[in-house]
Amino acid sequence: MRRVSILHRVEKALREAGVGPGQRLLAAVSGGVDSMVLLDAVACLRERLGVRLHVAHVHHGLRGRAADGDAALVVAEAARLGLGVSIVRLHPGGRGPGESVQVWARAARYRHLDAIAERVGASHIAVAHTQDDQAETVLLNLLRGTGPQGLAGITPPRRRILRPLLQVPRAEVEAYAASRQVAFRLDASNTSDAYRRNRVRHHLLPLLAKEYNPRIVESLASLAGLMREDDSALAEAADRFLGESARTMDGAVILEVAALAAAPPAVARRAVHAAFRQASQMAHSLTRRH
Repeated sequence: MRRVSILHRVEKALREAGVGPGQRLLAAVSGGVDSMVLLDAVACLRERLGVRLHVAHVHHGLRGRAADGDAALVVAEAARLGLGVSIVRLHPGGRGPGESVQVWARAARYRHLDAIAERVGASHIAVAHTQDDQAETVLLNLLRGTGPQGLAGITPPRRRILRPLLQVPRAEVEAYAASRQVAFRLDASNTSDAYRRNRVRHHLLPLLAKEYNPRIVESLASLAGLMREDDSALAEAADRFLGESARTMDGAVILEVAALAAAPPAVARRAVHAAFRQASQMAHSLTRRH
């Protein structure tokens, strides 16, 4: 049943995202259990969906021979499935001063996945975040201090990024791997409590499940979905506000104080954030401290 359930959910997620006949889908595969299950699932579905499949693996250059083993497994599995594969190796020494390894690795990974997708002509990139990843992200954002956008967690589509396993619990992914005898690699860094996400995964979430809510992962993922809907509606209202009230002059974005004061605070706040991004040409926005 679990295998059917995962295949059904993956197929539904891909179809809803517009993945269909004649398109090329890029599967981002790290070698861990989540991404290897995703690869197995999309390989099973490729004929039904009518898509061509290509595999991408980003070697972060951080774990020596262990990471080499990850890459080797991905290459071998792609060959077994008759799929093309692209391997990119990163160089951690190139990250900016003061930039954390995790932030650098994430940005570099998506940048290279986008480049591979362009090169092979892929319309979408499938990555393997699960429902547990969603719950962890919501908790991490909550602990850090956040608003609706942070509580929305990992967004399902981001440009051409798709997350077909985002509604699938990790336990179900692991059960699928066992039933299908999917080969995968274990990343030792995922067991280290040096990383806050790992502490949330190994200690906080199990505590919340045991003492407060056995379905805490599902509850947090549901909260993220509701907050995405609310945040999307507020973002649309802010866009309308900017279209009606903002004007530009010599690269500056001008907002009338009276119009801001009359708008609902949630809309005005988003409008100011959007105006800042437009005027500064920066991807990030203002924080509560600003």
